[in-house]
Amino acid sequence: MEVVAFEKWHGCHNDFLVIFDRKDHQSYPSVLRQKSVLRQKASLLCSRNGAGIGADGILLIHLPLSFDISSVLKLTIINSDGSLAANCGNGLRVASLSAYNYLKRYGDFNNQNSMALPFTISFSVCDPATEKEQIFCCQVIQDHFVTDNKDDNHNNHNKNNQGWVSLSLGAKKMMSALADGGAALSLKKDVIAASPFLLLADDIGMWDIANHHITLCYPHKDHGSLKGFDTSTLCHMAASIKEIYGDRYNIHLYCQKPCDGEDLKEWHKLKEMLPLTDTRDVSVDVSLAMIPWERGVGLTQACGSGAGAVALSYASLAKPTQKEWVAVKMPGGRVWVRVRKGETCNLQKVDVLGPGEYVFCGQCYL
Repeated sequence: MEVVAFEKWHGCHNDFLVIFDRKDHQSYPSVLRQKSVLRQKASLLCSRNGAGIGADGILLIHLPLSFDISSVLKLTIINSDGSLAANCGNGLRVASLSAYNYLKRYGDFNNQNSMALPFTISFSVCDPATEKEQIFCCQVIQDHFVTDNKDDNHNNHNKNNQGWVSLSLGAKKMMSALADGGAALSLKKDVIAASPFLLLADDIGMWDIANHHITLCYPHKDHGSLKGFDTSTLCHMAASIKEIYGDRYNIHLYCQKPCDGEDLKEWHKLKEMLPLTDTRDVSVDVSLAMIPWERGVGLTQACGSGAGAVALSYASLAKPTQKEWVAVKMPGGRVWVRVRKGETCNLQKVDVLGPGEYVFCGQCYL
């Protein structure tokens, strides 16, 4: 058995164990070379029953033999059941903040001003279905830590401050039962057969954001209706859809209403951090309440790529302007999403802006 150091992070209370694999450093255990070991131990490490550390997943950041601020870092995303994910919006954000502070403390840079914010970090994530690498660009716009002490080991973080990261995703629209009409009737028929409750849905969509998502637009237009929603219905629905389509989809229920005072208050704070080009003439009128269910995890506090999927669903129905940011509210917190036109009519660009927070660090045996 070997000792492995980890950091515990969360993005909107979607929490992760972040582990670094540095190949040129003797103190990094060789067991990290074997993703299979972490996958086998994932359910134990992520368990919340008292035997584990507790998390929704594990983020393994592979550091190259030599790296600089322009390096693309390889990231392995492991769900709590040991399966691999091709994308994780909240995970990418917290991995960005963790990697940024690692580079700032241990990177060999001649000019520390090169680490000034905003700072872009790129990750390469392998899609387990296609074995193809996809690059995700993350921009750290606010750092979480207040210390540069290399020996501090993150014990002096600022508890009153969150790190914020903007993440750009490419998203291919697959089908929307309402927007695409007859082309998606079979989808709607299959999904409704899985749960007659879905006869009430305004729209049912399937979206590809590296991970696959099914979105269900609930007809009641206020957040109170979701607060009383029986989440066991969503779990049953997910099990039924799994029988039809296999273990491929994350499933999210959402509804919309106007932004409230808390939304607008947070947005005004964010405007001070974002580049002027991202906030000029921007509208923030709509918020979407969302209940996320993730494959490999189940019901969870938040799903970053899922937030992008429900924003895509909303955009396919409401046709918002490209300067509109939408507040997506999940049980664990709020992220902001903007949908922009891609290179083709079937491809949209999704920007997700959200927080990440360091919790603690520790060691475990593998």
